[in-house]
Amino acid sequence: MKQVRMAQLSDASGIAHVHWASWMETYAGLIDPGYLAQRSEEKSRQAFESAGCRDMAVALLDNEIVGFAGFGQAGS
Repeated sequence: MKQVRMAQLSDASGIAHVHWASWMETYAGLIDPGYLAQRSEEKSRQAFESAGCRDMAVALLDNEIVGFAGFGQAGS
């Protein structure tokens, strides 16, 4: 089943996995491999947890997070 809902703090690990995996696939061969090597799923999880997963929505497929979006007021 497909679903989109507001993110919860408990979604941090799933969001982090999608975030990290997206970076690895998208930027491999395009940016410095050393920079990519510094990124980790754990660092992403910590960042999303620190932010409280606020102002985010998650896309789920069969109860697994497969995408996410952040939103907020435009900067000036």
